[in-house]
Amino acid sequence: MTHADDPLVTVVLPTYNRAHSIEKSLRSVLVQSYKNLEVIVVDDASTDRTEQVVMSIGDPRIRYIRHAVNRGGGAARNTGINSAKAAYVAFQDSDDEWFPEKLEKEMKVFRSAPPAVGVVYSAFIRHYRSKTEYIPGKQIKKQSGYIHKELLTTNFITSATVVARKQCLEHVGMFDEKFPRLQDWELWIRLSRHFEFYFVEEALVNVYVSDDSISMNDLALFEAQELLLVKHGRLFDMGGARVIGHHLQQLGHLHCLLGNIRAGRKYLFQSIRHSLTLKNGTTLLLTLLGRRGYRRMFAGFKSVQRMWVSASS
Repeated sequence: MTHADDPLVTVVLPTYNRAHSIEKSLRSVLVQSYKNLEVIVVDDASTDRTEQVVMSIGDPRIRYIRHAVNRGGGAARNTGINSAKAAYVAFQDSDDEWFPEKLEKEMKVFRSAPPAVGVVYSAFIRHYRSKTEYIPGKQIKKQSGYIHKELLTTNFITSATVVARKQCLEHVGMFDEKFPRLQDWELWIRLSRHFEFYFVEEALVNVYVSDDSISMNDLALFEAQELLLVKHGRLFDMGGARVIGHHLQQLGHLHCLLGNIRAGRKYLFQSIRHSLTLKNGTTLLLTLLGRRGYRRMFAGFKSVQRMWVSASS
């Protein structure tokens, strides 16, 4: 149930060449039971009919901003945040779908939450081909409060589930535009050092992963994982041997996927020296298959490959 004094929420929706999916995504925002919202569509220099599709919807709550050149998802989200009129910012992606009461249920938390709560997020259902996965799974023990330690190991929050206080986003510097992937995870790591997160234990978003999604790009993931280790290596190290070992294992695995078996083994040995686990031990053994054998092991099993490295986009 909405209220006359509901605060305005800005929904930031970055897009790039998603004319085929953005209307469904946008309409899932516009039909929310929570009515006091504006939507900023940031078109990151699309070359398809994205602009025409957005304009054809004709809802006065939509503002359309276009980048002259493609700058990436982080830059597009920052453009939206900087243009936001509201004190609360939500994020949507151009191929995902909100459930009708998503925003209402999350903003209900903010109505009574203390200022220390900077982010409210929900569970989501990820769809890839014929498979579905509920995230976060039971392996994530702590999902609300100060969850910095949990986020140092893995990401279980996708941006389409999040509503955040704009002042909190500005306090930590918003999205790091250098990251080709994992921008959301990197931002949550910084936010969770200063603010509490509140988890709505209900799936409120459908996330659709297609074969041309950035989340399926191994090279972008490799570059982002290296940047993550360089930028937050000290935090990972402070998190303990298993945390830093986990990130070294991810880098080793990605090196091997890209054909750099020797460099991959170097990271895997470092990972094992920090903390021997089933995952890094198995990954090292698989390198015995050689470059082609290793890649063949994961080819066609993108869902397995994604779990092997991260739940992040």
